[in-house]
Amino acid sequence: MLNYSQQSWSDLPEELLQCVFQQVHDNKTIFQCQLVCKSWKWPAKRIVYQTINISSYGTQIKKLFGTLQSLKHLGERVNTINFNVTVRNLENPWDQKGYFEKLAAYCPNVKVITSQKP
Repeated sequence: MLNYSQQSWSDLPEELLQCVFQQVHDNKTIFQCQLVCKSWKWPAKRIVYQTINISSYGTQIKKLFGTLQSLKHLGERVNTINFNVTVRNLENPWDQKGYFEKLAAYCPNVKVITSQKP
């Protein structure tokens, strides 16, 4: 018989951790969960990257590309991308650097893309 008093939080199955983390709707909390122990890091990280919110078109998206370039498997976890940016000059193309095409390459499993004014 198992002695539950000797069990550790780090012994929780990854599938259970992911179910729990999916119920947390605050990325700050999920980021903190990554720091609890090694066994919590990747299940929490997978949840964080399911939805990406982009509120700064230049700086934030460049950092995102750096992360997705070095950790390609995280881009495969992305299901939703939310653009919360304002295009200030409608006469110029908003995506001159081809960021949208790069996002599509890094995140092949995206099903939903939204755009809202901040």
